[in-house]
Amino acid sequence: MEIAGLAVFSAIKYIGYFLYLKLACPSNHSGNIYFIALLRLLAGLAVGMSIYYLFNTGRDFVPVYISAIFVGRFVIWFAVFHIFYKSLSIKEKIKFTLGGVAVSYVLDIPSMAGLWVTIGGIC
Repeated sequence: MEIAGLAVFSAIKYIGYFLYLKLACPSNHSGNIYFIALLRLLAGLAVGMSIYYLFNTGRDFVPVYISAIFVGRFVIWFAVFHIFYKSLSIKEKIKFTLGGVAVSYVLDIPSMAGLWVTIGGIC
């Protein structure tokens, strides 16, 4: 992945994560929301790339990746809400975690499109 493509991909994801955290529960966080969104982005990149490199055997990769990435996203989002949103109940944390997982999947579309355009997918 080119550095410009990674920058575009990351910028789109960061903006989406920031907006989700700002809109989901704007007053319940303990910490800088810009920093929380950045941590979420970095954790997601690390987990996503790790899953890609660990499970990319070339055979039946997509279903395995989608399943593994769901688990990874769930764990990361839950950790975000558990660590930085202590005042939320467990039920609220799970609700916002599932919302975060959905946001992550939705953000895959523009971020992958931005990555594709950046690396020369459109001439």
